[in-house]
Amino acid sequence: MHARQVDTLHAVTAIGFDIPEDLTQIVAGLERFIRAEVIARHEKHAHLLDDPRERYDADGRYAPKVIELIREVRTAASDAGYFNLCVPTAMGGPETAASHSPRARSATCARKIHPRLRPMKGGA
Repeated sequence: MHARQVDTLHAVTAIGFDIPEDLTQIVAGLERFIRAEVIARHEKHAHLLDDPRERYDADGRYAPKVIELIREVRTAASDAGYFNLCVPTAMGGPETAASHSPRARSATCARKIHPRLRPMKGGA
């Protein structure tokens, strides 16, 4: 197989349209952000986040340290411009190709998530 054919195979998307370059750059930046801010915190605080007895208080709510970590990630995401990335421009989201097309917004927002990350339940 020629190198060009291999590149073409990797460039094909399952969603049936080409992802615009600005979205590709956003996704690459978002993946770097997730590794640096989210996964790094999760690994550093795995003892807290992986153990339900540590993660939750006696009343079933997140422990104060978990809430602090969530706030840190949300603040970092906001500072980096990712917190409202999937919000339409009319509602305060950024001006990108993702803000104009629901399909493009879905392609940006539904990218792969690190396998260790799980949705958290609770009040944060």
